[in-house]
Amino acid sequence: MFPTFDFKSWSENHYFDINETPSTLGAITETARLRLNAVRTPHPIYSFAAIGKHSREYEQCDDREAFGEKSVFSLFHKMNGLIISIGLEWNSTFSFQHYIEYKLGASYRRIKKFAGIYIDKNNEAQLKTYTMCVRKTLRHKTYIVPGMTELHARGIIREIAVGNAKVHFARANVFFDNMGEIIKNNPEKCHYVEQVNY
Repeated sequence: MFPTFDFKSWSENHYFDINETPSTLGAITETARLRLNAVRTPHPIYSFAAIGKHSREYEQCDDREAFGEKSVFSLFHKMNGLIISIGLEWNSTFSFQHYIEYKLGASYRRIKKFAGIYIDKNNEAQLKTYTMCVRKTLRHKTYIVPGMTELHARGIIREIAVGNAKVHFARANVFFDNMGEIIKNNPEKCHYVEQVNY
């Protein structure tokens, strides 16, 4: 699976076409989306291009909540999928982090509704509402670097080099359990609250 997220199309422009809205996460993910054997999962913010053995199962993950029980993230967790990050900084990767925050009810996040025009795979338009677990306020800033650095140092997140790129990876279950402990006991390692000076 390749993330084909687009945070602006649905949340700001209120329009998503599952067949045409491109991935905003780079050339590799967009190439995956365009493959003839790829299917795209339906959530208009957190969609994935799925290829291979379990692609049809992921295609059926149509939860209105990005991280809900019938979401891609939930199925990925149940399958104990392998999270792989290629050449990215800690704060720009491992979106599975937000699924854990949702599941544990992190105090620094909340559920927000987003409505818009949704064009499905049959090119039919509908007005739909989806939700996503987002930052509690604009002052709450996602900053998972301390938590990720700790898990990397402990060997929960492993690293190899592919050419000049660092590739980080972890199994969903072990990442969920260990990052979950950090979120519960040391949430300051996953976010901070921006101070306002008047």
